[in-house]
Amino acid sequence: MKTYPTEKNVVDRLFGWWYFLAAPQPVADDASLREREFVRKGRFTSIILFAEILYHLLILVGVLIEGINSALIAVLPTILFFVVSLVANRLGYVRIAAIVTFISVEVSMCLSILSSSLVPGGLMIYHLQTLSILVQPDLIAISLFPAIVSIPLGLFNCIFSIGVLAILPKSVALLQLLATQGFLTYSSTVSVQLVVLLVSWVWVSSASQEMKRANRAEEVNKLS
Repeated sequence: MKTYPTEKNVVDRLFGWWYFLAAPQPVADDASLREREFVRKGRFTSIILFAEILYHLLILVGVLIEGINSALIAVLPTILFFVVSLVANRLGYVRIAAIVTFISVEVSMCLSILSSSLVPGGLMIYHLQTLSILVQPDLIAISLFPAIVSIPLGLFNCIFSIGVLAILPKSVALLQLLATQGFLTYSSTVSVQLVVLLVSWVWVSSASQEMKRANRAEEVNKLS
């Protein structure tokens, strides 16, 4: 059977060592489109895991240096679940790895935000920027799941942000800000997530369509 060598791009060359550790085993160049797509998704999931592990390790170092022991409750279990995702992804359970990765990041980010309200005085004005970390699970959902699933997940984070500002204990300064510029505060907090969600969804959908067309053209070329 004739094979068609797959040209490696810059990302594949850069993360080849990581694919060996965290991605499903590669398939032959003449493997079916479904098999090659499966490997591609597994590699993409492994790259997301690489970025999230690096991010959370940096957070862990900062937490240890600053002595914020309460934050360890969110960081350490998250890193542990990332390890589970790595093993699952390597063994070929790509969908399970994607689900565990998303849930781990989502829960970690939400716990981090909720823990901010436990500081003396409640949420401060500078905590508003903390809500922007929910962009991470939004991007993961858009990248790893179909739009029918990822869009509601992203919208949930917008509702969660509104709930945080409306319900959790707040400092006097933040209460005054909400009293005088409430609409602006709420809208600016949510609009960042909505813009990222919409732009990412359009970009991923467009890239997915282009990839499908390229794959169809490749299949036709093989048959000719």
